[in-house]
Amino acid sequence: KYKPGPENKAADALSRCHDEIELSVLISSPTWLEGQKLLQEVSQDTIIQQIIQDVTKNPDTRPGYSVQQGVLFYQGRLVISSTSPSIPLLLKEYHSTPMGGHSGFLRTYRRLAANIYWVGMQRSVREFVRACDICQRHKYAATSPGGLLQPLPIPNAIWEDLSIDFIT
Repeated sequence: KYKPGPENKAADALSRCHDEIELSVLISSPTWLEGQKLLQEVSQDTIIQQIIQDVTKNPDTRPGYSVQQGVLFYQGRLVISSTSPSIPLLLKEYHSTPMGGHSGFLRTYRRLAANIYWVGMQRSVREFVRACDICQRHKYAATSPGGLLQPLPIPNAIWEDLSIDFIT
């Protein structure tokens, strides 16, 4: 029998199901909340302000760029300054956090490029991934190949040979 939430004292996970889309957004979205800081940096960048003026006067002068509520976008992505101090934080968020999963260059770049753009972005992402110590130590190409498997000699008596498998 259905009971309204406040009356149902024994509610469990099944009776409180969330919308799947809402959960996937919570799990797969970055957690940085530096929006106001980024907008302030953009407002102080002379190059971006010049592009905003050009696009506002004549949108055809800068193809791909658009201005919405005073904010510059390139192909629908927020444009930030290439000298922004937030870039290392963004790179870390999209690469080194559990959401980023220490993905390689291409996956990190695609996730980041879906939302944000700055001049030299590919180079920045490539250098960040190359400099990631964890990735360099654990990537497949950096690990040494397994040794050549050789059969063990057949022992002649009981307890003549003892083998142990170490699992690390």
